Amino acid sequence: MGIYDANQHRMTGLDCCGRSQWREAIPHFTAAIKASPDLFTLEDFSAATVAADPALRLAVAIYNDRGGCYSYLGDFPKAASDHAVAVALAPSVEPFRQNLANLSKKWAQQCCQEGSFKQGTVLFTRAIGLGYGDASCHFNRGLAYAKIRRYTSCVEDWKKSYELGNRSIAQKLADMEASLAGQGPRDYGTLVSTLPKSALSNFVPAPTLIAKFPLVSCEHLAVLIGTSLAAAKQSNVEPGEALDSLCGACEKGTVLVEESGQEYRVLSEA
Repeated sequence: MGIYDANQHRMTGLDCCGRSQWREAIPHFTAAIKASPDLFTLEDFSAATVAADPALRLAVAIYNDRGGCYSYLGDFPKAASDHAVAVALAPSVEPFRQNLANLSKKWAQQCCQEGSFKQGTVLFTRAIGLGYGDASCHFNRGLAYAKIRRYTSCVEDWKKSYELGNRSIAQKLADMEASLAGQGPRDYGTLVSTLPKSALSNFVPAPTLIAKFPLVSCEHLAVLIGTSLAAAKQSNVEPGEALDSLCGACEKGTVLVEESGQEYRVLSEA
């Protein structure tokens, strides 16, 4: 097993790709990787080492090829892993960087569609860091930031999107800036804790709980809320009164409790 076998397997995999047979191509690329030098056992795990060795360059290219197949199949985690290997060991190869950036954007969009906005911002940031932060990327990351109440970050991204040619965002940007300049929403960016809805279903008015609390110790806030509501039930006290009492017992800052899926999310001010 060596570079000849690796290349033969790779060519078969590329032939499958030429026919859009992504799933069939993956085993061939995997076999090619196994026939190549093991990149993860190298004593000198560096881009310079790879650049100087044709067999290592081939191995890195195969990771990029297999990553493309995973991407077409929608398996973004595996695709990202393979593309990240290619970029880490051949950072000067622009197509590798572009592939990882494009994948990160697609994965970010999927995350946002599924409601995973924080993960979406991380992936958009990766694409931007790779040098592919176009107007659309900054606009979409700004939308994701807004969803997790990082409004200042949203404004920064939308300004960049505007600078890059997205003139249609002008009114949205102006509205958000006006909101922040006045009494608009604050940035709530740090997840403190989550509370299962089922645990609070007897205490919290349906369908949502949107309440600001003065900030006490973040580690104990969720416990305080749950304990306060539980005590209210035992004492036949209205939930709203119990929460008001909790607010009055605290001294500084604010947090936000919001409904999210099957949980209540407790966020602190960013």
